[in-house]
Amino acid sequence: MCLKIAFVTHDVGIYGAAKSLKEMLKLFIDNAMLERKDIILITNKHFFKNIKVNNFSEYKREEILLPFSNCYVGREKYTLKKFIRNVLSFMTLLFKWRKIETQLVSKGYEYIHLNSLVLWPVLLFRTKRIKYIIHIRELPHDKYLFAQKMKKTIKNKADHIYCVDNKIYKHFTDSEKSLLLINPASRFFLEEKEKATFKEKLKQNTSFNEHFKTVSIIGRVEKIKGHDFLFETIKEYDINDINVLVVGNFDTPWGKEQMNIVRNFKNIIFLGEFDNVGLVYAISDAVVRCENYFALGRTVLEGLFNNCKIIMPYETDEDLDFVNKELNRFINRFLFYKAGNKYDFYLKLKEFKAVDNIETAEEKDSQEINNYTEYTKKFFSKLMADS
Repeated sequence: MCLKIAFVTHDVGIYGAAKSLKEMLKLFIDNAMLERKDIILITNKHFFKNIKVNNFSEYKREEILLPFSNCYVGREKYTLKKFIRNVLSFMTLLFKWRKIETQLVSKGYEYIHLNSLVLWPVLLFRTKRIKYIIHIRELPHDKYLFAQKMKKTIKNKADHIYCVDNKIYKHFTDSEKSLLLINPASRFFLEEKEKATFKEKLKQNTSFNEHFKTVSIIGRVEKIKGHDFLFETIKEYDINDINVLVVGNFDTPWGKEQMNIVRNFKNIIFLGEFDNVGLVYAISDAVVRCENYFALGRTVLEGLFNNCKIIMPYETDEDLDFVNKELNRFINRFLFYKAGNKYDFYLKLKEFKAVDNIETAEEKDSQEINNYTEYTKKFFSKLMADS
């Protein structure tokens, strides 16, 4: 018998936590752990602007004004508008959340899943009638005004705490409720003709050079992702012999400013939002991560399962030990540089260019298609133990 879980998400777009949730739901439905008809999404009601995104149109949805806590590393400036919005969301939760819980319990729902750390204030309004899972995909910010209150609330009021990497998990290791749960990812199966057609279009419509190696940075163009670090390194060390594919929405003042900074580097190709990201992995030799901290994001896992090398930052030896333990089978694909160090990053790009990409027959034979079975088993193991 499938569990009945209601999923709360602040975002229904095509990036970050929303994309992870969408892929997770599909995985659980395909593996008969959830039934599509029973999935309810509680999504954010936008107060200041009308945003209509149908990325979750296949599921039942309810809207409520949700909080968005400015509690994570890489957070944006906390504006008056955000403050007002959060005050209104707290008032909404005060008067409506108990009713939402009552409706879910009456329909046989056993869990409410909070899809992001930014939703932690919802736990302040919970009752004991239904269990809560909080899925933490962001690194908690120690200088957040309510950091201690946030951690205490999560440890006391959440029934299960799922953390996507070791940096996050470290904040909650003193709680038996916490679980390290690396993101699910899979290989994209594409016809050779599809790859060739995509590469040919790039050659015709952009300055893509088939004789260069190709790296990709995937995700919305924003400061938290470190695009400025990538572009500054390229400018400072005059890197013009690698194709750099920038995949994600850049239609913001900051994004356009970054484009302008590197306008003379024809090897940097802005693809914008891209539906079939599998094609990007297929023609990429490496995926780069440029945050100023260690984060084992979804694109790292997707890159690994799609035969890409990973060039990413680390902060401490603990980060390296974590990767060696959890992803040892892929360890030869990683090139680590010291977070925020442009020269070290440049050296790793230089090393990447010099290394032959040819894999041995043994490596090809041992390649995994996905980590779905392991992920599903870990996600539901604690929930089944509750029953």
